[in-house]
Amino acid sequence: MNDLQTQIKNYLEYCKCQKRLDEKTLKAYRIDLEQFRTKITAENIMEITSDMLEDFIAGLHQSYKPKTVKRKIASVKALFHYLEYKEIIDRNPFHKIHVKFREPAILPKTIPLLVAKVCRNICGVICNSMAAREVYLLIILRTDWSESILPDRFAKK
Repeated sequence: MNDLQTQIKNYLEYCKCQKRLDEKTLKAYRIDLEQFRTKITAENIMEITSDMLEDFIAGLHQSYKPKTVKRKIASVKALFHYLEYKEIIDRNPFHKIHVKFREPAILPKTIPLLVAKVCRNICGVICNSMAAREVYLLIILRTDWSESILPDRFAKK
């Protein structure tokens, strides 16, 4: 009854029937929990310790990006919360684990200063009507800013 594989199956069934989770969410949980089951050394749910969970989390950090690690941890944490709620386990091994880490900030792409100045100059020349502003916006949207190259028809000569 305390077999990890059986408990995961029961939890997924609970998520499907009681919580009415979306199929895509259930698929993600299934993948995450199956991966957890294959990486963890204990077959009996009662044998899983905080140390085992910390080792599992450390392995995740080596293989995945922070957002993925967070999702996988959340899946496993939800399983143990369910097991505690159903009184299958007495003590949740996640209670002693502090799982907080910083995700790297992904900054928005910026327009190089020179390109911004050229665009401002173009706008000053052609933006005397609403239609001209729309054309200007199309130019900006179609420009490859990573290369800092303006379309040929607007390059300074």
